[in-house]
Order: sequence, then structure tokens, then C-alpha cells
Amino acid sequence: MKKKEAWTTALLGLCMAMGAGSCSRVSDSTDPTRTDPGATDTDTQGPTDTADTGTPTDTGTGTGTGTESESVDTGTDTGSTVDTSTADTASASDTSTADTASVSDTMTATGTGTSDTDTSTVDIGADWTTIPGGSFWMGTPNGSCPADYAGPGGAACASELGRDTDEKLHYVTLTYAFEMMRTEVTQAQFHALLGYNPSKFGPSGEYGHCGDDCPVEQVNWHEALAYANALSAKEGLDACFTCTGALTTVTCSLKGSYSKPQDCAGYRLPTESEWEFAARAGTLTAFDNGGITTVGSTPLDSNLDEIAWYGGNSASATSTYKCSSWYPGATTCGTQAVAGKTANAWGLYDMRGEVWEWIWDWYQAVYPDGTTATPLSDPVGGASSEWRLVRGGSWMSDAKYARAGKRDKRYPDWRGANYGFRLVRSLP
Repeated sequence: MKKKEAWTTALLGLCMAMGAGSCSRVSDSTDPTRTDPGATDTDTQGPTDTADTGTPTDTGTGTGTGTESESVDTGTDTGSTVDTSTADTASASDTSTADTASVSDTMTATGTGTSDTDTSTVDIGADWTTIPGGSFWMGTPNGSCPADYAGPGGAACASELGRDTDEKLHYVTLTYAFEMMRTEVTQAQFHALLGYNPSKFGPSGEYGHCGDDCPVEQVNWHEALAYANALSAKEGLDACFTCTGALTTVTCSLKGSYSKPQDCAGYRLPTESEWEFAARAGTLTAFDNGGITTVGSTPLDSNLDEIAWYGGNSASATSTYKCSSWYPGATTCGTQAVAGKTANAWGLYDMRGEVWEWIWDWYQAVYPDGTTATPLSDPVGGASSEWRLVRGGSWMSDAKYARAGKRDKRYPDWRGANYGFRLVRSLP
């Protein structure tokens, strides 16, 4: 066990023994060589999170077997901690009209992984992809798969490299169509609707300005819902959420008139099943363009390099965030302009890497069962939990965190320089 891991385990044990109210919330930490401006994987607990101390102590150890090489910024590289005190309210260009800014349609889509979904009716628009309902295998193979599993090896499947134990393979049906943003919400889009830009890689951010077309980050789950409401209002759609407060102190919840988010016609965060369905784009491999070849950030995973900015290729000349220990030749790393890598077969960019994406669902450690004979229909996650889900990995992540089936969890009021979002909308 690493010295830092031993220390964090001891700290967690002390907090648990004293009671949840006796400690500030314990956040996550795994690798002292890499520091995360916001947060990290919850498989291992670490130093106190100075960004958010008003929530319960995290006494969970998660269900995964791996730990992400990301941790709370303790000064190893930059000497800074997460700053939630001020947001840039006059930074990103107001000349942007992009609430749904167009991305290039000249992309070369990928989708060479084994498929179990008819993708012929997916409609790729300029800014949004319309995805019809369908069924798919959600989760990852563990070496013993159902007889009708359509993925590599069928029933004789091998366990996916980098797999965690909370990725139970199960069959899911989505009974409705929905549209999803082709890119993550950018700094310009966020600022244009909400009037501020909290990004660490923004014009007033401490890690250097990535640019208006880079994803907004340093946003929590509630801010993502506030943005969804603002976009719904702009487009003349019903708002899905009731929000109180403003800017970085906003708190949102689903309106009481809706039993589940899919019932609302306005914009919202994707459910976990919607996100994985879209990320896989009809494939069953770890990445939509093939399998995973390495779990870390070095050596470079050639499949992931084609489709994602992650901890093995996220060098940035505009960033001041030091990453020399991540891979050979790296000096500073950070976010990149959206749509800079190859889209998947459904025209969706940056579903892996770039920034972790907030998900609607509460985290549940064990998926419900679902088979091809009796699929799990339109799931919305657990009824209640301490954590909301995040998906996709980030510019800081090792390769295993960008797998389609990888799950991670955060407190809803968590924020960091590698956390952002994209929106979806149910279609009639």
C-alpha cells in the first residue's frame, strides 16, 4: 500500500469511529503524483475536501476494484485548492449566440466495436443527435456472460480490462426517443445563458484560459440543472426543475409534477442508461472504436487517443496545470476545445475524457437485473443516495476511467476543473 493510501485509510477509520459529524467530508485521493483541481474517484478516501464541507462525511469505499489516478489538489503540482468563492461574471464572450453552438459535420464517425443495436435510424443534426428508443447490454463482461450476450466472446466472454465490480452486465430497454447534445456545454454557452463562467480554465481561471469553445467545468450537479432550465426557457419549453438560489449557490430538484425526469419535455441531464446507450453507439467494446489496451495513462492507448482527451494525451500549451509525471513529454495539461477528437457513430464528441459528465441518477452499487427476455425498462437509478453519478472520465483520467461501462459518483455539490455536463431532452 502506498504511504498516502495508508494515511487516507487511517484518516477514514478515525472519522468513522468518531461519527460522521466529527470530520469534514472526506474526499478522494489515490495517487500523490497527480493532483485533481476538484475531486477524484471514490474507491479510496483521502484528504479533506476544502471545497465543500457542509455535507456528510463520505464513509463509503465504493464498489470498484480500481482507483483513479486523480486526487484533490494538495499543492503537489500547483499549490492550489479548489476555489468556489468567486465566479467570473464578465469573461466569456457575449458575442456568442451558442446555446446550441454548431459543431463541424465533417467528422469521421467511428463504431467498429461489436454491435447489438440498430443504429440506422439515428439522426445526427448540427448540434444535437436524435436517438430512437432501443435495447442494449449495459455494464461490462466479467468473464461469465449470459448465453445470448452479443459482445466479444459471447457467453465465453473475457472480463473487460480495468473492470470494476459495480458494472454488472444487464439488458436495458429505452422505450422513448431522446436528443443529446453532440458536445459538452462550452464556456461560451454557459456564460451566455447564466451570465458567469466558473471554469478553472476560463478567462479568470487559475490554470490559464483554454478558450470559449472549451467545456465549462468547475460546475456542480445543481448548476447543470439550472443551465438546463435556462435553455428550456429560451427554447419555450417547460422547465423540468425547481431551483432556489443563484449562481454557484443554486439548488435544484425535479418538479413535483414529474415522477421521473424523462416525463419532462424540457432539457435535463441524461440518465445513466441514456448516457451509456449513447456512448456505446451500438457497440459492446470498452471504447466505441474498439477495446482497451492499457489501464493507465502510459503507454498511450491508440483507440482512446483517437476519440478522447485523457491523462495520456491532454498536453496543453495554454494550461499552467503541471503534469510532467503523467506520460513522457508532458509538461502542462488541461481541457481542450470540444469536438477536437473523432465522434462516435452517432455523431457525439468527447463522450470519453475531456470532463466527467454529470448524470441525473443517484448512485446504486448494484444494478437491477435485466435479461433479453425481461429487460430493465427506462431505469432512473437508485431512489436515494449520497452521490450522483458521473461518467466518461476526464483530461486527467487513466484509460480505464474512459470505458463506456465505468461508473463513478460524487456529491451533488461537488465541483472541480474536470467536471462538466451535456444535456438531453425526451422526444414525443
